[in-house]
Formats: sequence, C-alpha cells, structure tokens
Amino acid sequence: MALAGRRLLPARDPAGELAQWIQVHLTDRKTFRPVAVALHAPRLIRQEYEEQFAWRESSIDRLSGSDELRLAIDQGKSVEEILASWAAAAKRFDEESRKYFLYPK
Repeated sequence: MALAGRRLLPARDPAGELAQWIQVHLTDRKTFRPVAVALHAPRLIRQEYEEQFAWRESSIDRLSGSDELRLAIDQGKSVEEILASWAAAAKRFDEESRKYFLYPK
C-alpha cells in the first residue's frame, strides 16, 4: 500500500514466511507523518479482516492513553478526523514545550 512518504509492506520472518506484522518503508521524510501511519495500520487491518479482528482493549487503550482512539476507529472515523480532533491539544503541547528545547525548532 502506498501512502505519502511511506510504503506499508507485508513482512517476512527470518525463515521467509509471511509474518504477522507490517514493515513501514520511509520514502520521503519531509511528508512522512508517523502518527498518521500508526492510525492507518489498525484501521486498515480492522477493515480488511473485520471478521477476525478483535481489539486487545486494555493494550490499545493503555498505549493510546484512553479509549478515545479505539472508539473513534470503531465508529469508522477517518485518520484525518482523528488527527483533527487532536490538533488543538497538539498545538498547545508544541507551544508549551518550546521553552524546554535545547535548540530552536
């Protein structure tokens, strides 16, 4: 699958067998958005394997900090909608954290 700045490819284990993870190949570091990639992966897996897909709720909720991400994906929200819902908090964090930077951004 091709997405701006990266490609998601099926991974192979050391024996050459198809593995249960994906590889992210960075193709353009200027357009690469790691959080967007992290959001696309579970959405696509859920979409492609809807019958077999099941969240490990405690794991995903702990990883993302709350149940908000899991519920948004379950409700069918797009990656863009999820990112937009986080934009104000991300902007505040960026502004507040600048005073701690060792080097200007």
